[in-house]
Amino acid sequence: MVSLAVFGGAVIIWPAIILNELMIKSDSESYLAALTEEPLKFAAFTFLIKNRKVFDEPLDAIVYGTAISLGFAAHENYIYVYQLSGELGMLPVDMAVIRSMLSMPLHACCGAIMGYQLAKYKFSNERWALGRALIFPILLHGIYNFQDTMFGFGFVVFFAVIYVWKLYGEAKKEQQKTIPISC
Repeated sequence: MVSLAVFGGAVIIWPAIILNELMIKSDSESYLAALTEEPLKFAAFTFLIKNRKVFDEPLDAIVYGTAISLGFAAHENYIYVYQLSGELGMLPVDMAVIRSMLSMPLHACCGAIMGYQLAKYKFSNERWALGRALIFPILLHGIYNFQDTMFGFGFVVFFAVIYVWKLYGEAKKEQQKTIPISC
């Protein structure tokens, strides 16, 4: 299922590219990509994972959400490194290093946040968690794309990693409540 999630994330890059080309007219509007990419990840989770028997523990949602996002980010990075780096005036290796330290963790964090909220929706019956599963990653991704300095990108990623670490701890506690302790 994790491989399917990664593959699903990689496939949704194509509709994201089309939608982003229709919506984003200049670099100053790059934050709008969050409005296409995160809903597509949400749709991939809903279509591929939501009703599967293997989605039976809170941490599963974080794993699958992160896997979808990393599949998406890996395919997006391939495009940036091998097709766009020259157009952007960068060597492919420089582009790869920068994106591995910034965009990959950002996408992973957005997927983990989405997964955490989907787990809250499914396992704790929190109605509003479904909306948060979409809104929080869109906001985080939009704020990230709005930055124009390496410091700004790094700060957003640092905040996102700290936040996801906190959510992981909460999800782990929830998971321990759902798993019976055997003697």
